[in-house]
Amino acid sequence: SNGLQTKHEVFEIILETVDRALPVVTRNRGLRLAQGAMALLSPDLLQLTDPDTPAENLTFVLARLPQHGQLYLR
Repeated sequence: SNGLQTKHEVFEIILETVDRALPVVTRNRGLRLAQGAMALLSPDLLQLTDPDTPAENLTFVLARLPQHGQLYLR
């Protein structure tokens, strides 16, 4: 209102919740390979859960590259 007139509108409000719990690494089996070998880093080896976030929205961030060998994105 501007003090003289009022106007009624209908609008949608979307609330975004804030994380209440931190993600937890639920599986970290590590991975060792012989020289020249390749392997897939799968959920069988590394897994994360978060009660506030759907699994498809969880990601891992690589803090540093491997000291030996290479890492490929599949």
